Amino acid sequence: MSLVVTRASTKDRPILDRLLQLCLHDHTSHDHLQIGDDGLFEYQWQDLYWSSPRRHPYLIRFEGKLAGFVFVRSREENEIGEWQWQIAEFFVLRALRKRKIGSMSAHTVLLSQPGMWEVSYEVSNVAARRFWASVAADRDSAANAIPAGPGRECFLLRTTEAEADKSLLRTDL
Repeated sequence: MSLVVTRASTKDRPILDRLLQLCLHDHTSHDHLQIGDDGLFEYQWQDLYWSSPRRHPYLIRFEGKLAGFVFVRSREENEIGEWQWQIAEFFVLRALRKRKIGSMSAHTVLLSQPGMWEVSYEVSNVAARRFWASVAADRDSAANAIPAGPGRECFLLRTTEAEADKSLLRTDL
């Protein structure tokens, strides 16, 4: 089984833009996202993933084929919290979701950098809640979800220097 998580380059932006639309469409089942008159969902941080040194887009490939993406960001100086890294968006194609590709990709990203990671989700998104609880339990059996704002929960997961293995990703964060 071949799973590769790679840093996306600017030539990958059209692919990420299309995958982001699929991700945002999935969010409509538990969020109040509205599609624009142009037929697209808006994601206010989209351009920052191509211009900010604090934001990092990744592509997930399984068996050589596109499987999803991850948006990672580091905490801004004006933000509060224990975390240094956040998985801001995480998406795996529906057809691949019951094959451990999501959890393997999540662990790959979490192990890519030492520090405290935040993964949050809408409480009403039952599938995301179960998924992240499972990932958190794999990392720390005592991990508990904590409130992260109105209607949101998160897990804080620590990756130690000893655990971090940058070789898991094709490029560093």
